[in-house]
Amino acid sequence: MGDQRILKQFLNVLFAVTLMGGIGFWLARKSTEKSAPVLRICAWSNYLPEEVLADFHKQTGIRVELSFISSNEELFAKLRAGATGFDLIQPSDYMSRQMIRLGMLRELDHSRLGNLTNLMPEARNAAWDPGLKYTVPFSWGTTGLVVNAAKVSLAELASSSALPPGEGRQAPGWELLFESPDPHHTSLLDDMREVFSAMLIWKGTSPNLNGMQTIADNNNFIKSLETARGGLQTVREKILMFTSEPRQYLVRSELNIAHAYSMDALQAGAEKPDFHYFIPRQGAVRWADNFAIPASARHLDEAYRFLDFILEAKVASHLALQGRFSTQNQKAWDLLPDSEKNNPALYPDPATLARLHYLEDLGDALPVMNRMWAELKI
Repeated sequence: MGDQRILKQFLNVLFAVTLMGGIGFWLARKSTEKSAPVLRICAWSNYLPEEVLADFHKQTGIRVELSFISSNEELFAKLRAGATGFDLIQPSDYMSRQMIRLGMLRELDHSRLGNLTNLMPEARNAAWDPGLKYTVPFSWGTTGLVVNAAKVSLAELASSSALPPGEGRQAPGWELLFESPDPHHTSLLDDMREVFSAMLIWKGTSPNLNGMQTIADNNNFIKSLETARGGLQTVREKILMFTSEPRQYLVRSELNIAHAYSMDALQAGAEKPDFHYFIPRQGAVRWADNFAIPASARHLDEAYRFLDFILEAKVASHLALQGRFSTQNQKAWDLLPDSEKNNPALYPDPATLARLHYLEDLGDALPVMNRMWAELKI
């Protein structure tokens, strides 16, 4: 009995020591994790795959914490509401312009971005940020329509050059969306600027003020917005949903026609070949997403290291292939297969590019659009 008691006491001590050791190791690990460099990024979804973030962590020891946005307006609202925890954000072209004007972005130190020279010359002088004082171009694409050819007869449509040859010569228009033949399986983007822009373009109006300066010019644009709102109100009562991420619904066959960003449409097409993307014949929005350091950023060294990392040719090429977006990185573009370089859905021809619009800051007309959008979504 004595030997058993001694053995039991020994096992209890061994268990306690093992437990304390395990707890000590766990606490030490947690302490190391907390002290490790961290980078907090607020970005669009589907842009930064786990393997790329893991590779960045392996190379630098910097841990990335990722938050997502579904619209530029959501990003703007987060920052204006005092969200100061982000070290990198991803505003699009027109939102970059607005944030620069309002002093929300930190001016970049180009000496810390050795790979900035990898960018195409035109990308280094963006209209919203000449000389790239505040932003680093990441991607570009278009906003158009994705159609399930197994459900919607493309033979009845005039299709674009982005569709396979032999399916038509002229792109279908925005009427395919706004007068959908299958409204119960049709969606609009949950993006105010994109939705109003599509309707304005369909109605033959520019989605921008286009340099208008007078009160009369502004009033005329607002009248166009009122007309667009009326059309959208009619459409809203017929379609299935607003969503900025239609891919999941497309692949589940819940949507057959979707207002979509080109990258989401192409990702859906990669999963289900029946999905085809095209740019409507009346024109469409061309967008560019950028990285920027907000004025409130705390981890500047980590932010610069990440920016230079994603500008590396191999990394940028991999991201473009995975995300199915168009790249503005020349050295990354050089690494792409010909099937990507020659894909008109990714790199449209000059005639199509001439029909595209970058969105601009709307100034005093923006609050009017905000109110109309809120009323539309009720």
